[in-house]
Amino acid sequence: GHRESAFACLDRAGDVEAAFEARCNSVESLILVRGVEHAQRVIEDMLAAARTDAQKAAALTARATAALMAADHVTGVVSARQALALAQGLGSPWPRFEAARLLAVGLAQEGRTDEAEAELAPFESLVAAEGSVEQRGHYWSDLAYVLNSARRLGRTADALARAIDCAREQGDLAELAMLTTNLATVHGNLGRVDQAHEQALRARALQVELGATGGPIGGVIEAHVGLYSAALGHYGNALQAFERALDLFQR
Repeated sequence: GHRESAFACLDRAGDVEAAFEARCNSVESLILVRGVEHAQRVIEDMLAAARTDAQKAAALTARATAALMAADHVTGVVSARQALALAQGLGSPWPRFEAARLLAVGLAQEGRTDEAEAELAPFESLVAAEGSVEQRGHYWSDLAYVLNSARRLGRTADALARAIDCAREQGDLAELAMLTTNLATVHGNLGRVDQAHEQALRARALQVELGATGGPIGGVIEAHVGLYSAALGHYGNALQAFERALDLFQR
């Protein structure tokens, strides 16, 4: 609501560039709060309003973000490629990075994991040397997604650990909880039951800290705790966790 009031004020003031930038910066929040369909309408307005290559690249990157969050990898890949082509002519490398990382996710969704990793690889040294903590977090979490899609699980675990460090540095508990849950799954798939159990318990504690222990995510975490507790022979704890998971899923 406050963001949309800001858009309206900037529109009335005739500050076209500031209004465009404000809408661009709001896309991920709009997706989370208002849903993908609402965000897509805002993005299409941005595309219609875009005048420079930088603005067009930003709007296409936003379109790719929304499409991939809706599991529409066809639109995601096409939009990310278009954004990447426009970004090649810009002075800053960061629009290229944002487009390339989304292209990598889309390609991974299509099962083209070698191509996906090749899109990300050229940016690792840049991100390490000059990237903000947010950009580093994006790089490592997207790389983990690509590697997991390719079932390169040892490298996936390493990338997730780096992404977790970035989320912790940012103080982003929601991202930290999601990444920790993913790391528990990867350790479990690698047969590292002790580590999987430890990460599942950490994910549960983070959900408690967030005040978000309900819903399907809470159920998934409880199921993880139950699975790895049973594998370690802690059957009482496992049954309690599975019962909590079942309760959360039924709700």
